[in-house]
Amino acid sequence: MVPALDQAYLARSNLQSFRPSEPMPEFQLLSKIQHADLKIRPRTSFIDVVDPILPLTLAELAHACDFPLAFADIGGTTTLVALCGFQPGQNLYVAPDGKWLGSYVPAIIRQQPFAVLHDNEKGEQRVCIDVVNPQVNRLEGLNLFEADGNPAPTLTATIEFLRALEQNRAQTNHAIDVLKNYGLLAPWPIKLRDPSGKDTNLEGLQQVLPEKLDALDDTAIGELRRTGALLAAYAQFLAQRRLQNLSGLQTLQAQLRKTANPSGFQITGDESSPFGAELRF
Repeated sequence: MVPALDQAYLARSNLQSFRPSEPMPEFQLLSKIQHADLKIRPRTSFIDVVDPILPLTLAELAHACDFPLAFADIGGTTTLVALCGFQPGQNLYVAPDGKWLGSYVPAIIRQQPFAVLHDNEKGEQRVCIDVVNPQVNRLEGLNLFEADGNPAPTLTATIEFLRALEQNRAQTNHAIDVLKNYGLLAPWPIKLRDPSGKDTNLEGLQQVLPEKLDALDDTAIGELRRTGALLAAYAQFLAQRRLQNLSGLQTLQAQLRKTANPSGFQITGDESSPFGAELRF
């Protein structure tokens, strides 16, 4: 079943960036019978988020102001991504004690432990749950189902969250296809120098070519604007200067590891909900 799940959620396994100690996801179709007594604990740590890149949607760009942005191929699909580290298994936005150091937690993280199964034959989308995720248990947390088998408020909010996220992903994928059709994406070789003076090459990323964008006629620009491709192009180009944020975060990480109380940061969001204070995109 796992290969059929949405590739954005499985970016971690596609990029082979799991910690060795972290279990692979074990997804099951959510059932009011099989999972009637399941509960969801709010996330209390981000220490498991070890991805150097995280997929984003167009609707998240107004919030994702911390990240350098690029395009990358994940599971055969070119995806808009936030750059979070220099190498596999490294996310510099996660403090040594598990706190999130950024101002925004991407939806790809907040949707866990849920995913969507696309049944193309039936034209349906089914909600799945990762039953080995540490947030999932039968002892404490927020109920998924009421005693009568109907969805509890937590599950109702989850379904609405996933529905909106899937719509945003589809819109984002279409916008990127438009950029590709006009030949606006090209490889983006990046060389960064870490605080120790070591150069690191980031490979496999793509960027928008501003000179090709400027050469488009009004008809093409109109199509880019209608589809959201223009927003993606400008956002990625303007966010390139945030690459220096990664070097700054690496310096901060070294400082935090030296302190007894690794960070004074608080987890972003409301701990009373497994999805944060708002179901933002």
